[in-house]
Amino acid sequence: MKYGYGRVSSARQDPSTQIEELVRYGVPREHIETEVVSGAKAKRKVLYSLLEELTSGDELHVTKLDRLGRSADELNTISKHLEANSITLVIGGKAYDPTDPKDALFFGMLTLFAEFERALLIERTKDRLDYLRDNGIKVGRARATTPAQEIAIFKMKDRGFSYREIREATGLSNGVISRILKDADLAETYAADPALRRDVRKLESDREKAMKRLASEYAKAADTA
Repeated sequence: MKYGYGRVSSARQDPSTQIEELVRYGVPREHIETEVVSGAKAKRKVLYSLLEELTSGDELHVTKLDRLGRSADELNTISKHLEANSITLVIGGKAYDPTDPKDALFFGMLTLFAEFERALLIERTKDRLDYLRDNGIKVGRARATTPAQEIAIFKMKDRGFSYREIREATGLSNGVISRILKDADLAETYAADPALRRDVRKLESDREKAMKRLASEYAKAADTA
């Protein structure tokens, strides 16, 4: 099975370009996972959850190597994990073969470049933040909710409070309340069970194939009518 992973560093960025590119590589949309997180993060939940789900014979597609991460150590660790589990890494539509000296050299160059690019970005960002602070400009964005508010919302929901009652008590919108509650809903169970995630994807994939087959048969029947 083909899987795809896309990543952007901030909510201001859009992963849709990566998604469309992965689709062109033949990855089903329902097999593509994306997340908004810095490449410097050692633990990217969506990526590592996806890695647990992959099994022997699968392919992991990324548009560029730096979407997997920007640390040479981490990228090498991921590569070894994929190789040990007979999972093929496909970068920009080209399968990476760790046993091929040319591929290994190219992978090493990409890894070092990704790490170097990240180091430059960190340096530029630090310089910019220092400049803003030195000029008295506030840096950072306030949280929409505090941890205390989120805990209170969970407790209120457990005690039978309605969305309207929670909204009136906290002053938050239904959308924010819903997001907070959904975080602790089926997400934990789903994230903790790679086999369940794989089964769900297969069901979604089978449904998509069945719908396409029905549409094709319907079109043929219409042409002969």
